[in-house]
Amino acid sequence: MVLSLALTMMLGPFSMDTYLPAFPVIGESLGVSQQAVSLSVSVYIFAMALGQLIGGALSDRFGRQRVLMSGLVIFALSSIVIGMADSLNTLLGGRAVQAIGAGLTLVSVPALVRDRVAGRDAAKLFSMMGFIMVLAPGIAPSVGSAILTLGSWHYIFFALAAYALLLVPLLVRVLLPARVRCRERKALK
Repeated sequence: MVLSLALTMMLGPFSMDTYLPAFPVIGESLGVSQQAVSLSVSVYIFAMALGQLIGGALSDRFGRQRVLMSGLVIFALSSIVIGMADSLNTLLGGRAVQAIGAGLTLVSVPALVRDRVAGRDAAKLFSMMGFIMVLAPGIAPSVGSAILTLGSWHYIFFALAAYALLLVPLLVRVLLPARVRCRERKALK
């Protein structure tokens, strides 16, 4: 459970920095300056905060797991749209929707931890997630550069979509049994 939740928490900050080495190529491809492409970082940060704000209320209303999975699907689909972008507006709009999906995902993970784990185990899990949040932005540009050596900047966003989609079955496998165990513990009390 620790690894799957940590990998999920990594999605937001990882996707913020993975495409940074591609700024010159993206600008050239879309016929805009690097400064115009850099607007996508601001859009992403603002929209991710909005996604977390909305996601908290939605997860209280509809359940953590449902919001988490919705966030991953939104993230993946918008990453594919960004990967096919041929204009700055499509890139910026896609990044906004992608960040909302990331925000929904990011806000759900700590809530899931609080719902299922307590005491020292929760502290250890939050510590691991904090480490991942610091590690992700450090390795993301290197991963983006490696993907650029394989092909165009579009591949970075297709890889992010694949990453999000691969998290879905992993989380289903980990969270569903944990939810059953949590219900069983509550029933015993």
